Amino acid sequence: MNRNRGTFSVEDKKLLIFPDWEDRAYEGFLRDIESQNFEEVVIINYGDGLHAEKTEDILSKIVAVASRRGLKFSKIDLKKNDFLSNWVCLEEIFSKPEFYSAEVFVDITTMPREVIWILLYNLRKFNRELSWFYHKPQSYNSDWLTREPDLPRLLLKHSGIIDPSKQTALVIITGFDGERVKQLLNFYDPKKVVMGIQSGTQFENDVRNNPRLFDLEVDCEFLNIDAYGQGSGFSAINEKIKAMVDEYNIVIASLGPKLTALSMYMLYIEHPEIALAYLPCKDFNLDYSYGIGDTLQGSLMLKRSDDLLS
Repeated sequence: MNRNRGTFSVEDKKLLIFPDWEDRAYEGFLRDIESQNFEEVVIINYGDGLHAEKTEDILSKIVAVASRRGLKFSKIDLKKNDFLSNWVCLEEIFSKPEFYSAEVFVDITTMPREVIWILLYNLRKFNRELSWFYHKPQSYNSDWLTREPDLPRLLLKHSGIIDPSKQTALVIITGFDGERVKQLLNFYDPKKVVMGIQSGTQFENDVRNNPRLFDLEVDCEFLNIDAYGQGSGFSAINEKIKAMVDEYNIVIASLGPKLTALSMYMLYIEHPEIALAYLPCKDFNLDYSYGIGDTLQGSLMLKRSDDLLS
């Protein structure tokens, strides 16, 4: 991934956002539209999502700002627990030629990983560069972030190539939700585990994302990564995958900083025989995060595969 955005000859700039109830959803949107002259804002949202009252308040403020600025805007309502219909809906919309002729920016800050990956899949059909924004919070809730992890699921059309003669290896970028990691381990029962652990002390990371919190009974290798650095851990994890891919069926999952959702998808493009897994949760803290911190911006080139056009 490149943090220096390239130039485009097109004039139509589209901003794709997925606001939730967090402060940075609205404040980040304001930063986004100050940074570029967008023609249109595409608002994607769960119509039946959590914390509906707070989310609707933020959506109303975003629409009001877009209207005052004369920005075109459209809204796409998804269903939180209907992944198949969400896939069909987004594939139909983002396969349209207008997204080929536009310069597309995606604010991934509060966008679910599944939605990020579906967008990348569809925009990849155009073999294009994608620009992104990510807004850190000032802080995260010190008590809990998510509860009641659901069963893991593989992303549609990204389930890899399974060899029955091979054992399973699980590659996880961990975060502050240890129960989600345990759910993945229990579900896949891997022979080998590689855990990418975010480096640094930001947001009490050294305490809340500590490998000693995981009581593992399998072969596990810990790998320090920097999700906020160049490539968001791509190179280090890529080397591990190359060393394992001939011996294991590999499943990869991103539970850490949202930027690793991008690097994980780029790893899938590099190794289409591996599988992308997502672990939804039934409950998210209303006070998940507070305020808005630094903004990161970059781009990545999505290499097209001919089978996407069939």
